[in-house]
Amino acid sequence: MNEFTGRTALVTGGSRGLGEAFCRLLAAEGCRVIVNYAHGKEAAEAVAKEIGGIAVPCDISDEHSVQKMFQEIGPVAILINNARVDPYKRDSEMSDGEW
Repeated sequence: MNEFTGRTALVTGGSRGLGEAFCRLLAAEGCRVIVNYAHGKEAAEAVAKEIGGIAVPCDISDEHSVQKMFQEIGPVAILINNARVDPYKRDSEMSDGEW
């Protein structure tokens, strides 16, 4: 058994590109993978189905949505912050320090 077997991994933006590659690699190492998505439900569900993970919707730019996601999935051992918040869509009240 390797150090990843049985651990829960969350990959934000896991439905395509680098996020999808991270999901596949972590699953191959024995992780329970949570494929996060904000858009592209079908792609996220396809990746999750192929790797034996689960697809979970969450807009990471919304703190309430993030809290709700963690209540649903529980603790994670591995977090890959792959998704990004578009700087042109950030809340106007968000300071540069928070950003």
